[in-house]
Amino acid sequence: MRENVSPPAGPGGGKQTLKLSETQSLRRRLELLLRLVAFVVLGILGCGQTPIWGHNLDTRATGISFANDYLALMSQRAGLGQPLVQAGDEFWVLLKTTPGPGTDTGVGGYQTFYVPPGVTVLDAAYVFPDASDPRGFRNIPMKGQSPIAIGDGSVGAKTTVELIGYILPGANGLGTKSDPVSATGLHRGTVAGVYGDTGIFFSTDPRTVFNSYGAAASGGSPPMVNNSGDTVGEWDAANVLDPTVMGVMTLWDSYQLRAYGRKDVAPII
Repeated sequence: MRENVSPPAGPGGGKQTLKLSETQSLRRRLELLLRLVAFVVLGILGCGQTPIWGHNLDTRATGISFANDYLALMSQRAGLGQPLVQAGDEFWVLLKTTPGPGTDTGVGGYQTFYVPPGVTVLDAAYVFPDASDPRGFRNIPMKGQSPIAIGDGSVGAKTTVELIGYILPGANGLGTKSDPVSATGLHRGTVAGVYGDTGIFFSTDPRTVFNSYGAAASGGSPPMVNNSGDTVGEWDAANVLDPTVMGVMTLWDSYQLRAYGRKDVAPII
C-alpha cells in the first residue's frame, strides 16, 4: 500500500483517508497503524433444517513494515538528526497475512488495515519479495480464486426438490431474476457466489471506522458471542492473553454478526 504524508486535515476530516500527520503524535499514529483487526464477519444462512457444510480459511496477520527504500531514507534522516517521517513523504506499507491454523486454502480469509487520519492512499498492490527492487518487492497480478471457490468443494452440490420452480424475488448483479435450483433441484452457483471476490478493497463508509461499534474500557456497546463461542466486540480481546490486544469491531461487523453469527441470542430466522 503506497501512502502520502501531508499536513493534517481540518477538524472532523480524513477519518478513513490515508495521511500521516506530523503535527499530531507520531507514536499514536504508528500504534494505530499496527492495529490489525477483523473487518468482515461472513456467514451462510441455512434453509430449513437442511445441514450446511462450510470451509473457511483462517488467517493470521504475521507482518507489517515500511518498504526498504523508505526505511533507508528514515535511517539517513536519523543520522542527520531530522524527523524520520515528514509531510509530503510517499511510501509503501507492507502487510502480510498467513493462512492457518487449519487449512492453507479456502475462502473467507482476509486482513484489515485501518487507515489513520492524515494519510492518503495512492496505490495498493499484491506483491512478491524481490531483492532487486529498491522497495524489496515487486508488484504482481492478483492471485486467482481458491479451488473451493471455483466448484462445489469435496462435499459436492446438494439437491433441494422443494425449491424446483421457485424464482428468487430479488434481482442479481446482472439485474435479472433466477431460480436457485435446476429442474432436478440441483443447487446452482459456486461458493464464490457467496463469498465474493479476491482482491484489495477500500471503504470510506463511517460504519467501517475503527471501533465504530462503540466498545469502551467501561460501559459502551456490549460484546457479543459468535457461533464459534468467541466473545467479540469487547474492549480487551478476551480470547487473547496479551492485555494490549483489543477486541473491538466496526458497526458493519456487528450488523453481519447479528444477522448470521450470534450464539448468545436466538437466531433471527
